Amino acid sequence: MLRQESSTFSALELKVKSDEARALLQAGALSVAAVSDRLGFSSQSAFTWFFKLHHHVPPAQYRQNAAPAGR
Repeated sequence: MLRQESSTFSALELKVKSDEARALLQAGALSVAAVSDRLGFSSQSAFTWFFKLHHHVPPAQYRQNAAPAGR
């Protein structure tokens, strides 16, 4: 199936982690450190590096930008 979609397991894993990170940050219930832990990163700085690489902003800024008005 991965070959049919011209993908690899690693690429799929990164996409899933990226999507889950965005969802968890938007929900706002967990701290950035807790999101990092939940997704299996070795440290919050490793998660921040990963998130910035994929979304071009740090996780805390992403959360602020994604927050609905009045929150």
